[in-house]
Amino acid sequence: MKFLKLFFASLLLFLPLLTFGAQSVSAQAPPTSWQDIYDPLVLRHYNVRLTQADYQTVRFDETFDIKVPAVFWADGEEVERPIRIRRKSATPIGDKISYRLDFTSGLWHGVKTMSLENGDDNNVVSEGLSWYFHRRASNANYKPGLAAWATVTLHVVVPVVDEFGAPVLDENGNPLTTVDVRPQGVYLNVELPDKYFMIN
Repeated sequence: MKFLKLFFASLLLFLPLLTFGAQSVSAQAPPTSWQDIYDPLVLRHYNVRLTQADYQTVRFDETFDIKVPAVFWADGEEVERPIRIRRKSATPIGDKISYRLDFTSGLWHGVKTMSLENGDDNNVVSEGLSWYFHRRASNANYKPGLAAWATVTLHVVVPVVDEFGAPVLDENGNPLTTVDVRPQGVYLNVELPDKYFMIN
């Protein structure tokens, strides 16, 4: 009985966040600052484009050290940014992997690295609420790390092949490709305690 009361109390606290965030997805303005990225009341949507070969490299990497090149953009932004992406050590949930993204051409709104957690150790709802309550308990003398929910979509560039498995070329001899759009679900974007965390 106590569990049910706690569950429904948490749900009542979380629903306004979820509703607000869900309504803001389609018409949200892109982030313009570090605070925007970690706003727990806005559900941001992030996109990563990489080749099929690099996706397979990251997906099956069990050293958790291999970084591959990719391109990143947030919904509402026109600029695509080069990144390097690697798999984190969290246990995959189906095809949903935890990722670390490193921006390679400078900072993105004051952030150099993003840690996208898939919720393997608990779930993204409970973990996100814990971060939110920790944030609410801060004061002028203690500023904790931040976290916010975000969805992630992978755009995997796949080569076009013929019935024999040979690459199909255009009139200039360049290989044709198609993009396989793969929504990965909701992640928790957790602020990393690096030097930019200290600056912010």
